[in-house]
Amino acid sequence: MSSRRITIFDTTLRDGEQAPGIALRPEEKVEIGEQLERLGVDVIEAGFAASSPGDFEGVRAVAQAAKHVTVASLCRASDTDIDAATAALEDAPRSRIHIFLATSALHMEKKLRLTPDEVVANTTSSVTRACASVDEVEFSCEDATRSDPEFVATVCRAAVDAGATTINLPDTVGYMLPAEYATFIRYVRQLCPELEDVALSAHCHDDLGLAVANSLAALDAGVQQLECTVNGIGERAGNASLEEIVMAMRVRGDALQAHTDIDVSQIGPASRLVERLTNYPVPPNKAIVGANAFAHEAGIHQDGLLKDVATYQIIDPGELGLAMTLPLGTHSGRHAFSRACTEAGLELDEDELVVAFARFKARADEGGALSIHELLQEVTLS
Repeated sequence: MSSRRITIFDTTLRDGEQAPGIALRPEEKVEIGEQLERLGVDVIEAGFAASSPGDFEGVRAVAQAAKHVTVASLCRASDTDIDAATAALEDAPRSRIHIFLATSALHMEKKLRLTPDEVVANTTSSVTRACASVDEVEFSCEDATRSDPEFVATVCRAAVDAGATTINLPDTVGYMLPAEYATFIRYVRQLCPELEDVALSAHCHDDLGLAVANSLAALDAGVQQLECTVNGIGERAGNASLEEIVMAMRVRGDALQAHTDIDVSQIGPASRLVERLTNYPVPPNKAIVGANAFAHEAGIHQDGLLKDVATYQIIDPGELGLAMTLPLGTHSGRHAFSRACTEAGLELDEDELVVAFARFKARADEGGALSIHELLQEVTLS
């Protein structure tokens, strides 16, 4: 099988910004947008232009600053939203309107107060209007995974017939298990053959901690686009993490038969920039970009890594603009301690090393944070 190229749709500036407490200024959106271009994402969803004057200006600023990437704005299925997005995207090198409309019985009855026929009609009219204004139109069946698949197929058919170029089947509330999600996507594809003529997308939330797993399952079901955010930020429990999706394809491309054009050397810089501008700290144990992702304290692991890094590491952190660390602690072994002494400029003979290592282990068992130089000064011989 040949490897498929997967489109990366980054929604850090839209869905990511919907995380509580994040409000990016237009110039901050531009700074992140420029980094996303360096990273090599295919689509930047820059915001929801109709939601506020500030978000309109943010989308417009990203569109004006973009060099070659497609810039998108989210819209409801309304003329007002579509017209605002069109205006905000006017200067984009390539523009996309992303329309969402709920298809689940719960949302249609309780939130939209629309009948299924009205949803289909609104789909047709909104996509038709958007297609007259921008280069690309994406249509999302909000809450697709809790919808009747046959109705989802009907709505998808209406969107494709009206001119949509991408159809998104989101797991809006992070409800699905991976095998279920893949089965759902395959079934909708079977019910709506028209989907073979457009790009199919997946957008997963992390409410059950399965956003990345579900996204990868969607690959197996045939999607061509994955929607994600840097550091996995987003409302509630967050979105599928861009860096995890990309590195899963890079490390396990043999199994997934898929790849991206992401420049992985820009993953570290992108993560740090988003962390700083959103003021959302990356958890230490976060895969790929967390402070502990390439930190090894256990002595057996440190000894193995010092002999061959492949013993306990499947990713070269240097590729990502990051670094491996061997922090000294209560679990560290003599090999790593000796290396730390040498790197700190301390030349110890064998007897001195034995004594110093014993002192180090006693000090490490006490706990408390110390820098490597402070720790070595405490435990080595004068």
